[in-house]
Amino acid sequence: MYFDAAQWLRLALSHDPNHIEANFLLGVFYEQGLSVDVNHEHAFKYYEAASKGQHPKALTKLGHLYY
Repeated sequence: MYFDAAQWLRLALSHDPNHIEANFLLGVFYEQGLSVDVNHEHAFKYYEAASKGQHPKALTKLGHLYY
């Protein structure tokens, strides 16, 4: 189920790289290792993209990764 969700999120980002929610959710996937290997660098990249759209949870997650 998570694998399909990750594919749909990547598809959404291929059409709109600034899609705030898709960036945030892919950050969660990479941070928690849901259908992908845990990769904090990728998670940071996606959280950072979502935070540019002022996504509140992405801003929080980004702060945690900075810490």
